[in-house]
Amino acid sequence: MGDVTYATQVNSLEQRFRTLVKQQNRPAVTLTLLNKRSRTGKNCAWDVETGTATGQNFDDGADVGLFNADVDTPAVLQWSEYGDAMAITGRAEDASANETSAEIARLYQRKLEGCGERTADVLNVSIWTADGSGSPQKIHGLTHSSGPLAATGTYATIDRASFPQWASNLYTNGGVPRAFHISLMEKAEEDALSRSGTTPKAYVTTPSIWRAYAESLSPQRRFMQEVMIRGQKIVLDGGWQALDFNGKPVFKDPQAAAGCMAGLDLDNLYLDYLPVAPARVNRGDVVGFIPVNGTPQEMGPQSPPGGQALMAAVYKLARTGNKTKVQVLVTVALTAERCNSSWLIKDLVAS
Repeated sequence: MGDVTYATQVNSLEQRFRTLVKQQNRPAVTLTLLNKRSRTGKNCAWDVETGTATGQNFDDGADVGLFNADVDTPAVLQWSEYGDAMAITGRAEDASANETSAEIARLYQRKLEGCGERTADVLNVSIWTADGSGSPQKIHGLTHSSGPLAATGTYATIDRASFPQWASNLYTNGGVPRAFHISLMEKAEEDALSRSGTTPKAYVTTPSIWRAYAESLSPQRRFMQEVMIRGQKIVLDGGWQALDFNGKPVFKDPQAAAGCMAGLDLDNLYLDYLPVAPARVNRGDVVGFIPVNGTPQEMGPQSPPGGQALMAAVYKLARTGNKTKVQVLVTVALTAERCNSSWLIKDLVAS
């Protein structure tokens, strides 16, 4: 009889997978920064007031000969549906149920969470670059000509040629790459203040341009530990970093549009969502809700007034065979109630 060795025993030992480590990179930074707000109606609509008339001086007892009024114009955006879907066979779920790893055992819940993460991922990319086109309908992204940070064209059915105050502050270099310089940000801030009376509350750019900004600050570089976003004090942890610009945070988003830096007036920029009708929940059409994205403060049961969690409805689809099919869905619009208080710089490269 020979010795019992590892080699003779290995095939009879139980294989144990103790942990499950995600490798995906879906930070959805910009999506997290935006206010989430519930709106109702067949579309996302609001009124925009513009006007350039000033007040008047009057002589003592003089009759009034001039009457002024600013113009109200309807702004309209179509709703866009974002989400994901999954299907799990009965055998797959049954075989996973008794795994020693709790993460692997809860197959349905884990794959459902993945749907929420992928929904946040596609939404974050769309916030930057979606073109507002239909079939299916997309939101109007920040960097697109139909989006809220353009200086010309039409956004939310309002033509900026007819209503110049509806234009944002856009800075391009004719498509020719140029090195980042902090003076570009200072100029954008100056113009936003001159045109709107206020300035952005946060700034977002790509990791490489963020690095160029950080290097331009050395040795005065300062990382912010706490930031005010949507009226909330947020403690930055879990990999989040923010540099200081005039007392406000500069974030890096790996999914930001290449060559771009955006100054976002978060007080006037929202991701509006259409809530699910209670009747559909009562009928059982909607079997639950999962969070798509949000800060820990947003996700809590006592969400501060400045933000709400973005929740996606979970629909159990018709069953065919031994398979559970699920769709995750949220209906949204990217809404800028004021465009001239934000800005966008394009054609940047890290020097």
